[in-house]
Amino acid sequence: MVGESLPEFNYPKDVLQPLLSTSNLSSLQQAQEILIKDSRAAVGRAELASKNILPTVLKLVESLHRASSQEYLMQATKLLRNLCAGEVANQNSFVEHNGIETVLTVLRSAALLSDPDFGIIRLSLQVLANVSLAGAEHQQAIWLKLFPNEFFILASICSLETSDPLCMILYTCCDGKPGLAIELCRDPGLPIVAGIIWTVASVGSREDWFKLLLSRLCLEDIHFPALFFKLCEGNASEDRGNTALGDNVFS
Repeated sequence: MVGESLPEFNYPKDVLQPLLSTSNLSSLQQAQEILIKDSRAAVGRAELASKNILPTVLKLVESLHRASSQEYLMQATKLLRNLCAGEVANQNSFVEHNGIETVLTVLRSAALLSDPDFGIIRLSLQVLANVSLAGAEHQQAIWLKLFPNEFFILASICSLETSDPLCMILYTCCDGKPGLAIELCRDPGLPIVAGIIWTVASVGSREDWFKLLLSRLCLEDIHFPALFFKLCEGNASEDRGNTALGDNVFS
């Protein structure tokens, strides 16, 4: 909501003060803008990690979500995404301070709206995708929280904006922990992959993560028959072949 006001005095001092102090500014909006800019570069992320700013940003996300301040929530989530991009200290801090649960709460709210907030969903998934790149421990933590129900809900959203970062998370987790690829290609994981394929068949993909995911599951592993059967099963049971793409898309 453009131009919405933010009653900064209603937010806890332990959330506002570190952000204002770190940015040397007196406005939360301006502080977020400068911190987002600084966190785009590795040196900026490292400096912010040394100041242990990530737990404060997580608290800000929680506060803004409860207050339904969507414009500022978008900015806070963008800052969180940048902080977790390749900075191990921030990635570790994210998991240690229950960041997965915080982002998952935001994701659920945005995804279950009658008109899903694709911008918030995409940014939240990008946060988790960046954290997943930190290694097997982080991948397992994300998987335990999102598989299968949350992944299925997200895979059911027919949006180019959200399918790419979702594919990035799934590919990174499966590539880092091969046992997760097996889980993904058995019930209840197959509907997740099938949902992503239906989405890409409808709206396309912009990045390579979808291709990498399919390559990982169907070429490097032997899950193609199970996945193809699931697609044909969905085609028959839901009559999804009768689309603008033509009848019997998967047969």
